[in-house]
This record gives sequence, structure tokens and C-alpha cells, in this order.
Amino acid sequence: MVAFDLNGKVLLTAALVAVLTGSIGLATPTGTSEDVVVKHSWPQVPNGWEVHGAPDADHVVSLQIGLKQERVDELITALYEMSDPFHPNYGQHMSKEEVESLVAPSNTTTTLVHDWLTSHGVPVSGINYSPARDWLYLPPLPIPTIERMLSTSFLQYRHIPSNTLKTRTLAYSVPRHLDAHIDLVHPTTMFDEMKDMRATFRSEDDKPQAQSANGTVKGPAGQDIPASCNTTVTPACLQTLYRTEGYVPKAAEKGNRIGIAGYLEQANLQNFFHQFRPDAVGANVTVMLVDGGLNDQTMPGTEANLDVQYTEGLTFPTPNVYYSTPGTAPTINDSVTPPQRDEPYLTWLQFVLSHPEVPQTFTTSYGGDEQTFPKDFAIRACNTFAQLGARGGSVMFSSGDGGVGAGTCQTNDGTNRTIFQPVWSRPSIQMNKYQTHLSTQVFPATCPFVTGVGATFHIAPEEGIDFSQGGFSVYFPRPAYQAKAVPPFLEALGSTYAGLFNPSGRAVPDVSAQGEGFQVVVNGTVHSVGGTSASSPTFAGIVSLLNDFRIANGKPPLGFMNPMLYSIGLSGFTDILSGNNPGCGTPGFNATVGWDAITGLGTPDFVKLKELLGRKRTSDEAGATSSRGGAKAARTTSPTRPKGGKKGPKAGLGATAFKARALPLHVNLTHTPPSIPDEETTPAANADPGFIGTTSLLPTTFTTGSYGWKGSKRITIELPNPDGGDDKEKVHVMLTINATVMGSKQAKDDEPKGEAGENGEAAEAPEQPEAGTAEEEEADKEEAEAKGETTA
Repeated sequence: MVAFDLNGKVLLTAALVAVLTGSIGLATPTGTSEDVVVKHSWPQVPNGWEVHGAPDADHVVSLQIGLKQERVDELITALYEMSDPFHPNYGQHMSKEEVESLVAPSNTTTTLVHDWLTSHGVPVSGINYSPARDWLYLPPLPIPTIERMLSTSFLQYRHIPSNTLKTRTLAYSVPRHLDAHIDLVHPTTMFDEMKDMRATFRSEDDKPQAQSANGTVKGPAGQDIPASCNTTVTPACLQTLYRTEGYVPKAAEKGNRIGIAGYLEQANLQNFFHQFRPDAVGANVTVMLVDGGLNDQTMPGTEANLDVQYTEGLTFPTPNVYYSTPGTAPTINDSVTPPQRDEPYLTWLQFVLSHPEVPQTFTTSYGGDEQTFPKDFAIRACNTFAQLGARGGSVMFSSGDGGVGAGTCQTNDGTNRTIFQPVWSRPSIQMNKYQTHLSTQVFPATCPFVTGVGATFHIAPEEGIDFSQGGFSVYFPRPAYQAKAVPPFLEALGSTYAGLFNPSGRAVPDVSAQGEGFQVVVNGTVHSVGGTSASSPTFAGIVSLLNDFRIANGKPPLGFMNPMLYSIGLSGFTDILSGNNPGCGTPGFNATVGWDAITGLGTPDFVKLKELLGRKRTSDEAGATSSRGGAKAARTTSPTRPKGGKKGPKAGLGATAFKARALPLHVNLTHTPPSIPDEETTPAANADPGFIGTTSLLPTTFTTGSYGWKGSKRITIELPNPDGGDDKEKVHVMLTINATVMGSKQAKDDEPKGEAGENGEAAEAPEQPEAGTAEEEEADKEEAEAKGETTA
């Protein structure tokens, strides 16, 4: 086991080596030895905490175990397909049951973990489960039992600012045979505290207010905007600036809703409506209490009021749902991220996902420095946001209010390296010239399955505001949908800040909206509030209206939006060209043409986005971008080939007839060709000594207009030991096969394809080229093979 003295120093040096390497067995408190793997460890007691002593002998803890989700890769693949405007599955969101079937653990996983728990005296009958059974909620267990289970020691730690005690460990392990079956166990290395929630809003009551201007100014689309909106933002200002003025939501009775996630605070509306949205007086928000959340209207909070007053102010009469969840997320605290309560993101997500229907739009104005979240927690939470997207939910998160750096600009990994450390408060320290250490960003905005929202100010023109947080994730790589938009920014940046950030990381923010001078009513008094906590509900309000437009016209909601935003949505934004977000003694990133790390793609134009989402697609648009592959290379041949060339084969069936008549194909993956005697009745897969795995290909249509079979499966391949031993290295491979029927692109279908247009009519299918020369067809074949190549 791992033991610590009262200063938090490790007593067992050999055990420390095991904690750091995860490669040797640790002795359990009972004196037996077990082959274990370290799941997570921190190198030191987190900032703001100190060791208080040993917990009481009768102290108990309720553990939660996140089991490995057997088909989560399939969920993410399906999510990208249903989120790509040019994919046949666009908008085909999943039901609660379909999502749960993809994230459920295997029977083997459940059995092995049950056996392990039973061996430690944990009664299986006392375990509760999430709807997908991928989370186990254990009954309260005594500390000695947990220490034996996790091969570690727990101590009580005191949070110095609040004097709160928590029982935690700096490292924990699981038996090696369970490593592939358990994602995480908590609360273990989660240092947290109920109070001092960290929302990304900024009070501006003490800031000198500019004199309200008279007259109007011209907006980006030529609209007249009251000049007072330059410094004093109200719902009417946002309606005019982002061009939602005059749009009346129509889909409330068809189920369109917007959800607001809040933690500990409450909101009230009527005073705000009387002053800023008189036609909404009497409207209320539905409050849903999550895991002991409060609904005390005598204790309104600024953050909750900011969120609800502006989502309702922009979307009325769309139903608003406020989720009251206690606490904020589990973190390992750095210099500016305060301690927080256990995993409210997962608590809230599991609550929302447990319902048969979910709101189509969500906004959350809470987040933490990415490095303060254990990576296993961040990945698991991010994949849970993917579930919400697959259910048809669009999720917005504030990108944060720290520019590119805040606090001490240092890491919390024990090295105390200087980095860009963007969190909600701006730095009070000046660092030396551009020291080369790695920056981190705010989570969950860095999760690729949510939309990160930065902030602007002023209106003629809008500018990126200095606190708008932007940069690049360390935990999550750049997603394919950013493959075309982000590289030009990096190329223009050149070597500036080299080493201070991860250029291959997921880039934030995605978009932006106004973030300063918001008029918020709290306890009857108007306050001026700013921050990306104002920007996220503003952008979410626009998204809710877009969902209203789609649903009212018989279309599905947007769901996970980012692939759409970075493709057909690009021209629906006003590009922000000025502003920068300083931090850590640097000027930070600059707003520039295209995507930038302060305002993202820019601010929304509702009228343009509505038109883009309502009109028919063209073949040129489909070729311009792809959510799965990023930028698509331009064809080197003319879209319409010259006549007279050699004609290739042409399929006789249309796509609809093909899909109705074609049977699945089954493909065996093998190291060596099978040798099967004549009249052998044993299945080929079983008789083949080199057999690895099998996958099924189902009839489908492709975005190119052709059809064929498609399938994918995750398989494990053993690599031979070069020394000839039995110890073999295993690699995990995602096998994807696209089998295209030759000539099917030109086959005439017997019914129209594509998403319905604005009035329900079928969209035009992209014009297809004629068959060309053999050389041209060979080029097409190579292109198709490139699209369907296997990935590991």
C-alpha cells in the first residue's frame, strides 16, 4: 500500500515507485500481495490543502465505480455521422435505450467487478446502478475495506481557506485484471469542497459606467442598434444585434425546450421581465432538483439570474428548465481553482440522461482549469456529453474568463512550471518574457462534444474582450471538424508562444457572443454583470431559436452542432477582427480573419444561420468540408467530365432498391489464408489458424451519392514476441470498411434523397458526374480507398 506521513510525504519509497510507474504490485494492508495497476495519482498534496491526520476508525465512504463502456467508440462514430450535414444519417438522433445499449458494460466486465467486490465483502445486493449500468454506486464502506480494495491509504485533508475536512488519497490502484474493465473510482483522488463555486461571471458594479449614448449605430448586417447597447446590454440589444428581433417561437407545443445547469444558486424572473421583457411577465421556469439541489427563491444568485433571465429573455415563450444541482466539479486545485463538491457534471448528466426526453439546448456557465481535473474523469465526463449530443442535445459551455493566463501561471503536477493558465480571474502577476512551458484550458469547454463560447464587447463593431478565454487543450486532440479552420490561425501565429500551448490540441472557443454590461436583476436591484457566463446563455438562446425553427418545419433539432458550425455554418457568423486576451505577461492571442483563440468563428447572425439550415445543399458545399475528415481536398478534374471518354460500368439498381434487396456481408480478418479441406463443415473462421476477428458490413448509401456496404468494429490484435516467448503485445484497432458498388453513383433512384427542405419538400440530390476514362475511374477508386482506410 501507499502510506503518507502527516506532511503528505510518502513513507514507503518502493510503493512510491509503484505509484509513479504503475508496473509493480503493492502490498495490501493485510500483508498479502496483489498484482495491481495505479489508476490515478497526484505527485503532491494539492495547493490550498494540508494533511490533517488519520480518519476516524468508523469513517465510511460511498464509492462510485465507472465501468468500461463496451461500445462507446461506436457511439462516437454514430454521433459524428448524425452531426454531419452531408451524411445520410444527419439529424437521426438516438433514443434513450439506443444510447444506453452502446455505453453499457459487457457482461464480462460486470461479472469480474462483482466478483472483486464480493471478495472484499461488498454485498452485490446493496449496489445501485445507472440506467445503462455503466456506473456502480456502492453502499457506504469503512475506510479499511476501501484501502484493501484500492491498495492505498486514506488520510484526512484540511482545506485551509474554509477549514473543511475531506477523506482522500493521492493515489489508488485496482487489480491488474480489472484495469481494462474500470475507467475510474471516486471520490478517491478528487479534492473538493461544497462552497466557493467557481462560475465564470464578473460583477461590474464597481466599474465606471459610460454615459448612455443616444441615437443608433449600424450593426454588421446594416441594422439600426441603439447606441446605448455599446455599454449597457439588455435582451432587446441582443435581439437586434444578433437579428432575432421579430422571430416568434412556434415549437413550444412540439417539445422544444432549453435547459440551464446551475449549482447551488437560485434565480427569479418577474422583476427582470417587468423592466426588460414586459411581454414575458408571468412566465416561469421549470425547476428540476438534482441530488438534493435547492429551490429557495429567497436566496437568488447572480449567476443563476444571469443565466435564466437571458435565456428566457431571448427565447420566450420557449419553456426553460433550470436544473438545480448542489456543488461543483471534483478538482485537484491549482492557484486559482477553489475546492469543489463531487462530480456535479456527471451527477447532472446522469439525471438528464435518465429521462426519456431531453431539452434540445443546454447552457452551463461553470468550468475549471483543465489540469485540475483527473484526466480519466475528464474523458469519462466528455464521453457522457457525447451521449447527450446523440440524444439530440446541443450543449454550450462558457470558455472561461482568464484570457490565456491567470493566477500564478503554474502547473499543479509537482514541477510548478510556468504556463498559460487560463481560468476565470485575470492574472495579478507579471511573468518574465514568454517562458516556454505548456498551457492548459478550461474544462468542460475543451471537450470536443460541447460548444465553447467566448466573449465580445462593443457593437459597432464587436471586438474580442480581453478576458475571453481561448487556447488549446492538453487532454483532447484537435477534432476533425477543426482541421480546416484552426491551421491558418496557427500558421499566422508562427513561432510566437512556441512551447506555451499544445498546437495539436482541441481549440477553444468555437464561437462567441456579447459578454460585458449585462443588466441583471438580483433582489430587485439592477446589477451590471459580465463574463463568458453571459456569453454562453446568449449563444444558447440563439441556438434554441434555431432549433425552434427546425422543429416547427418538421426537421430534427441540431444536436451536437460543431461539425455543422465549422462547415455549412461558417457564413452564418460575423467574423471578429480586433481584440486580444492577455495573460502571464504576454499580450495573448489576437482576433483575426477566420477562427481565432479569443472569439472562435465569431458571433451569430440568426437570419443567416436560419437560411443556411433551411435551404438545400449543393454538391459544392458537400465537397468543401466533412465533419469526419475535416477539409476535403479539391478534385483535380472537372466536376463534369468531358463526353466521349470510355464509359465505366453503371449499376442497374437505384439506392433505395439496393438497400431493400442487398444482404449483409461478413468479413473475416486473418493473418494467414485459411486452409479448409473439401466438405469441411466447420465454419471458416474457426478452422483458420490465423483468424483474428470478424465484422459485418451493412447495405448503406455514401455522401458521394454512391451505395454499397459499410461496417466498423474494434478488434484486438496480438503482436508476436520477437524473442519467441508467450508474452505478446496487444494493440487495439478500429477497423472500418467501405465497399462501394461500381457505377452506383450514376444509378437512377426511384425516390428523392436528402434532408427535407424548409417546407418539407425533398432536397435536391447533388449533381453527379458522368463516368470517365479508365484512368479517371482508377483515381476515383484510389480516392474511395483513402476515405475508407482502416485506422488504429
